Amino acid sequence: MRSLHQENLMLKEQVEALLQENIILKWAVAIQHERQKESEERNQELQHLKQMVTQYQEQLRTLEAMKEKEKEKEKEKDTKL
Repeated sequence: MRSLHQENLMLKEQVEALLQENIILKWAVAIQHERQKESEERNQELQHLKQMVTQYQEQLRTLEAMKEKEKEKEKEKDTKL
């Protein structure tokens, strides 16, 4: 009888320990999930910023080309006069 009582107490302690571990694991998974979500958001923002940089670089090239054409037109005007 005493042996059964001791075994019962031991099993209860094991269950309690497992419940505590389960709580810790759930907490860790929640933190990991939140970090993953934040990482994905930062990655999306980074991709958006890269696209913006590409667009601005293209606009800059276009403006530089237009400026160069204007310079050429001015030179042509000056040489005709």
